Amino acid sequence: MNPFYAKLDADIKATLLAQIRNLWTHTSTAIEGNSLTLGDTAFVLEEGLTVAGKPLRDHQEIYGHAKAIEIVYAWMDKQSSLQGRGFVCAASYRTY
Repeated sequence: MNPFYAKLDADIKATLLAQIRNLWTHTSTAIEGNSLTLGDTAFVLEEGLTVAGKPLRDHQEIYGHAKAIEIVYAWMDKQSSLQGRGFVCAASYRTY
């Protein structure tokens, strides 16, 4: 099973995955009380700068969450390439 973005152009794929990462990171950390807005989150991740007046802890949460998402993306790419070689991911195996 290929990821949903397998047939997209590389630039569209990169933009889409960045937008998903930004939105996912913002909503997940906002639930935990992070004070950065969605725009702040995108700025921090894309520019690598901090937002004046916001706690450093909030920035660190953003970076940590985004890194975890990047690991998930890498895992998705790896799984799609392994499945073509006869490997099966135990987490994706379902019994009905």
